[in-house]
Amino acid sequence: MISEEELKKKIKEVNSANFVGKKCVKIALNKKIVLKENIIKIKDVPHIQIYFIEVLEENK
Repeated sequence: MISEEELKKKIKEVNSANFVGKKCVKIALNKKIVLKENIIKIKDVPHIQIYFIEVLEENK
């Protein structure tokens, strides 16, 4: 488990993340990292998967 402050810092450093459980999913919602409709439940436990993709512009 990590604190909310630590989570806010770490999310900026990763390419993907899995959030499992009410507390971290709630933080992701509050920080607008994820939309409510993208949350799934596995055995009634909230779960989100996040992927950060950088789009590179082609040279013309």
